[in-house]
Amino acid sequence: MATHGKMKVVPNNCVTTIKIPRKVESVYGVDYNPVLGLYATFNYDDGVSVWDPVSGKVLAEFEELGENFRDTLFVPGDRLAVSSSEGNHGGSIQIFTLGKDQSDSDEFEIEDLPMTYPGALALSPGRNLLVTDAFNSGEGVHEIFMDWHNLKVLKCREFDIGDEDADGGISLLCCSLDFNVTTYVYTPQILSSAKVCFNSEGEVQIQEQVTITYYMLDGEEKQIDEESITGLAHDGQNLIIAVGDEIVLLESITEGSNGHLIASDIEPSGQIRLNHEGQLMVCDTNCIKLFEYNCNPRPLQDLCRCNVRKTIHTVGYVDKVNSLAIPSMLKNYLLYK
Repeated sequence: MATHGKMKVVPNNCVTTIKIPRKVESVYGVDYNPVLGLYATFNYDDGVSVWDPVSGKVLAEFEELGENFRDTLFVPGDRLAVSSSEGNHGGSIQIFTLGKDQSDSDEFEIEDLPMTYPGALALSPGRNLLVTDAFNSGEGVHEIFMDWHNLKVLKCREFDIGDEDADGGISLLCCSLDFNVTTYVYTPQILSSAKVCFNSEGEVQIQEQVTITYYMLDGEEKQIDEESITGLAHDGQNLIIAVGDEIVLLESITEGSNGHLIASDIEPSGQIRLNHEGQLMVCDTNCIKLFEYNCNPRPLQDLCRCNVRKTIHTVGYVDKVNSLAIPSMLKNYLLYK
């Protein structure tokens, strides 16, 4: 997707640093639920922790899945999806519904998975679960259609957007609002992207498929296979990659795209993601850093919502919003529904 006009990016604009609770030893991935005001982080050995950034309290831990966690992602309905896989032993995807005080949860396991080793997770524009195979890139990307209200799998479909030379698993995955899916395979290092479209019968048609081997940064050619990519994100217009000690925004998902520096001298310890305010969330050692890189001012209504949330952001926030004497439409807006 091309960007029109002169691109402007604010580099190294870290607006917030959030300390990870002491109980959480290390972080390889992060997601944030703006309705609950909670972070979910994981590492590959110890599991998933859900915690409150205000109090620093860990509210829920999921360690019973075993080791080799792959990814975690908040999904519709105040739920958390967790993937874990171990070579030669298979894997699972668990969906946890957080209790009212977030300290307890109901567990649902997706049965008859379309892949053997579930890995990276993302949400499609239709709020379905996108999953890759952690060890076999030939499996492609699977879309699992969920009835989130009743926690039922409706159907699954697969689309292949990778490079035929890849022989490892897809370690990173992201999806844009217009269904542009980007994947990264570690062995060999391949960054691939494609637009997922559908014909009149609803069948998948892959368009604009591309493998990116290099990009341009400050007039210098940067090869994708020179340093490992540790994070992928898409903000609806541009692809963002974490590579080496830099985080770079690409103007377009094309070979040789111009890149713009979002952050330097930082080495993310895992997948990067965007939060509800368009800030880039980056795990860095024992903290999460939030970067604002976009020069475009945020809409006034977004700023108002942010101010309201900060004013009444306490335990029971959802109930307090629902008790306000305001129209339901405004309540839904405050709750990001």
